[in-house]
Amino acid sequence: TTTHLLANMVRQFVAHPDQLQKVRDDRSLIPNAVEEILRFDPPVQLDGRFVFEDIEIDGVTIEKGSSIITLLAGANRDPAICDNPESFDVTRDDVQLMSFGSGIHYCLGAALARLEAQVVLERLLDRYEHWEITAEPVWQARITIRGVEGLDVKFR
Repeated sequence: TTTHLLANMVRQFVAHPDQLQKVRDDRSLIPNAVEEILRFDPPVQLDGRFVFEDIEIDGVTIEKGSSIITLLAGANRDPAICDNPESFDVTRDDVQLMSFGSGIHYCLGAALARLEAQVVLERLLDRYEHWEITAEPVWQARITIRGVEGLDVKFR
């Protein structure tokens, strides 16, 4: 998943050079940028759960014993939680994301994934002025994890 996070980060910054420039100009935005990548293009798209007691969500009862799918990536773009959710914005400071799950199912590696992405982003900014994707990405055929088989990138 961290590999996909890093590839998604590069893809989004190539697609949004104005946002990359903001981070270049203000390195204090690196943690925000990683959070925004996790919100906007998370590697984990959905997760399955079992319902242990009857619950009601928005007038719909889900019975104990049911299995459900939580759409983590969809929740990250909920307009009730996030202003202008379809916009990629590294200056967003109110990111509330579900990319790592929640509660007892919160990802144990969340802090490490964030740190790895921050360090990689900082090193890429230090070393390369120009980032270019040189071939159309080939996506993995998986429903839960969003990631590419490989990403051809030219850095200079």
